[in-house]
Amino acid sequence: MIRKENKVAKDKKKYDSQGREIIPLKQQEELPQQLNPIQLNELGAKTPRAFIKQRKGRGGGQFDYVEIGYVIDKLNRIFGPLGWDSESELVPELSTELFVTVKATLTIKDHKGSFIKKQAFGGVDRKFFKNKPHIPANYVDIADDAKSAEADAMKKAASKFGVAFDVFYPDVIRIKELVVKEESPAPFTCDRCKKLGKETTITEQQAKMTKDFFGFKLCDHCRMEAMKYKAEKEENKSSKTTEKMVQCKRCSKEISEAQAKYSKKMFKKPLCKECQKKEK
Repeated sequence: MIRKENKVAKDKKKYDSQGREIIPLKQQEELPQQLNPIQLNELGAKTPRAFIKQRKGRGGGQFDYVEIGYVIDKLNRIFGPLGWDSESELVPELSTELFVTVKATLTIKDHKGSFIKKQAFGGVDRKFFKNKPHIPANYVDIADDAKSAEADAMKKAASKFGVAFDVFYPDVIRIKELVVKEESPAPFTCDRCKKLGKETTITEQQAKMTKDFFGFKLCDHCRMEAMKYKAEKEENKSSKTTEKMVQCKRCSKEISEAQAKYSKKMFKKPLCKECQKKEK
């Protein structure tokens, strides 16, 4: 929930039937409803592989994680050193002699005094001196245990804002990628290449353009071949129309120069096909 610090005296605040503070409309308009595009891009960016570490988890599995330094640097770059704050507290009811639990509260704020908080729990196994009984007297360093638990909690709280979200929730990212893949349109392929037993992918714009012009979806190579074929066809058609015509000596019908040449060879004069039959 996004809230704004109110400096008005408590007795002047108004509350609804459920005890929630009623924020005036003018004050609501000042609340930061969304982050700017640069911040959103930074939060949504995938974590670079170089910053992703692995550790052994319970059950013998391997788990990815990022170090607290990466998270702090990310928060500083996105919100600025003065744009965020964190608090942590030990949770006695969730801690034992073997395990320590800490609750971290991460607060993002702006220059207007608006803020939003995310909380998370983190914990670590207490460290004992080697070959010593696991009792409080043999703790290696309770402060280090507390710091490790705090870092774990803070990283989880930051992930709720989107920092290293892909590391902490890889299954969500995988499902989202599958959904995007399923919803994306099927790739367009070249019709000519397909007939030749090849699979050539083309863009939607390319498919539409070649379909409108040639009647087929064509890749660049096949489009050039089609253009060449079309040009040759037009050239042949043009040469036929400009071919010199000769008149038949018998019926005055126009015949081609090639036909006239054949007729002269056979009948000593240019004749059309019908007249050639009559001469025979």
